[in-house]
Amino acid sequence: YCDCPNGEVVYGRRFKTGQPGYGAETTLSELDDSNYVTRRRGSTYCTNGNFGGDPLPGFYKKCFCSPLSAPEPAPEPTPPWATVAPTPRPTGPTSEPTPLPTYLTSSPIPSPTTVQGCANEGEYCDCPNGEVVYGRRFKTGQPGYGVETTLSELKETSFATRRGSWHCDYFAFGGDPLPNFFKKCICSPLSTPEPAPEPTPPWA
Repeated sequence: YCDCPNGEVVYGRRFKTGQPGYGAETTLSELDDSNYVTRRRGSTYCTNGNFGGDPLPGFYKKCFCSPLSAPEPAPEPTPPWATVAPTPRPTGPTSEPTPLPTYLTSSPIPSPTTVQGCANEGEYCDCPNGEVVYGRRFKTGQPGYGVETTLSELKETSFATRRGSWHCDYFAFGGDPLPNFFKKCICSPLSTPEPAPEPTPPWA
């Protein structure tokens, strides 16, 4: 069991040489340089099943706890009333109108129909108004590396779906749709049905 409540567990090759392995053990940096590792946040058992498959079959493996860097706190939003331009005091008769106060405008709200990358395997996918699609993370290689798949590319291989927010792992989706590959979750919004027309009364 790897106790890592505030970090990321890195699962990969245990020994530097030989197969299944012997001698000097790998360091965390040597594991990071390899494509044959899987990662999962928080404490977990150091087994293939907890990492969605075996990243390097035929070799001894181990787990490292890699601490996560703390995110910088987001700046506090400026209330709109704090940016009101002061209205100048009248100094005498004038024909020019007094300028209206200026307010900051908020950023446009993204369209709810936008497909959003949601979570990597082992993370939580917040998708309350959509459908979570769980499948292949990378376009090339096994278990995978390089450029990540789009929603349409993810659906070209085996995948699973569930409505609403879920943990991005094979327990939540009833099994592993694509063993021995890294996976991720994408939040795909559900289309809103058009409202049914109101019935016309017979006397009309």
